[in-house]
Amino acid sequence: MDTRSSPSHSADPGETGAAANDTAEAVLDLVEIELYGRDNRRPPPAKAYKVKIDHDHHVFEVRFVTGRELLVKAGKTPPEKYEVEKRVHGNRYVAIGLDERVDLGEPGIEVFETFPLDETEG
Repeated sequence: MDTRSSPSHSADPGETGAAANDTAEAVLDLVEIELYGRDNRRPPPAKAYKVKIDHDHHVFEVRFVTGRELLVKAGKTPPEKYEVEKRVHGNRYVAIGLDERVDLGEPGIEVFETFPLDETEG
């Protein structure tokens, strides 16, 4: 089987076998993590990750970002006045600290949502 340039190559992390061990997994240019999160699948490795924060799409050219970076990218400044949560598969919300690292390649992330903190919070 010729696999030199197979655009339909499966990036399933569960693949095993000699071929999986002999070749590096293909790195895509851009991955929209919401599409994988809805199915609770791990996004394939990518040069850039497209995420939805509130209702807008944003692109990060790194796999690991902080809560602060998510807020700044969404225009929520100063970030200390906001909180950010990730919605994961199953409609669960997980709070993210300002300096907490988020792996955009983690399975199940659907979207990020931001909320202003009350004057008494934070």
